[in-house]
Amino acid sequence: MKRSMFVLTLLVLLMGSTTLMAQDSDDDERDILELSFYGGVGVPIGGLSDWHGDLGVKPSLMYGMDAGLFLNSNLVLGINFTYAAYSIDSDLELGDLKHRFYNPSLYLKHYFFGEGNLVPYIKGSVGVDNAKFTTELLKDTPGDPAHAYRELSYSPSPSVGLAGGAFYYTSDYSGIFLDLSYHHAFTSESDKELAGRTYQFNESGAWDMANSTMLEIHIGINVYFGSGE
Repeated sequence: MKRSMFVLTLLVLLMGSTTLMAQDSDDDERDILELSFYGGVGVPIGGLSDWHGDLGVKPSLMYGMDAGLFLNSNLVLGINFTYAAYSIDSDLELGDLKHRFYNPSLYLKHYFFGEGNLVPYIKGSVGVDNAKFTTELLKDTPGDPAHAYRELSYSPSPSVGLAGGAFYYTSDYSGIFLDLSYHHAFTSESDKELAGRTYQFNESGAWDMANSTMLEIHIGINVYFGSGE
């Protein structure tokens, strides 16, 4: 079910981008490329904040970059990569261990250009979440003592995102932006094989622990390449 939803979302994004690109093929003077760099804060929603009991995720900083191609004067299709190292909400002595996310995605962004310097936009994305979760190893794992913890790379999971925000021109070809993003990864079947054991993301089987959801606030800079006006 989750894979079919992921594929359907991707097809809708691609079909929509192709149609809108054809509608504006006569534009000779417009931006061609955009490049974005940003940082922000990710806030876990639901069961992820209490993941596996005492290994819950805390709000933490995250970073990202976008590179996109203008399909017409308002629509951008691009690739995105974000990285986050979330602190663990626990009294355990875990040293430098974190919950880490390495997430590439494909995005489609629509700008609502007007006469002013402030430009609202919406952005949808589909991608793959690659998570390294700090996990308590099973007691009989060879070579590890009881209650040992390690960052384990779980199997990749499809993800979707939706964001809304605004960009403000500070020069002809660049400016700053702020947006709010909802990011959801279908991690219910994500797992890790280690020493003959399987560590399951959805260990408890509870509905709110089946998937990974984050609410993110981004602030960053955009640079545009092309004819501009």
